[in-house]
Amino acid sequence: MGPQESTHMYRRRVNRVIDHIKDHLTEPLPIAKLARLAHFSPFHFHRIFRSIVRCAGDIYKEERAWRYLFHAWLPGSGYQPADDPMMEVYRRHPLDIGWETFDIDCCLPVRPLRRR
Repeated sequence: MGPQESTHMYRRRVNRVIDHIKDHLTEPLPIAKLARLAHFSPFHFHRIFRSIVRCAGDIYKEERAWRYLFHAWLPGSGYQPADDPMMEVYRRHPLDIGWETFDIDCCLPVRPLRRR
């Protein structure tokens, strides 16, 4: 397997993990579990994830932001998630502020809560 094939395979594995993180924000996400999903050792996963995602900062800060939206803010807000997709908006490009950190807005489309 050549370098380009390896990179493509690693990207697919990391994308699988990113999808899992987004789908399981309410659950603990230990590195060992994420590494198993990608079929890497925890040490190798950390290195590969950082090189592919290009995020040397703590990805769990982003996860905590999403958890806050869903578990702290949303229940008392009088809103519920809308059917539109959620998104992250990068406020500043990582090349401008460095790969060690990122500055994002977590966008959660909402609609008024339906009372039953």
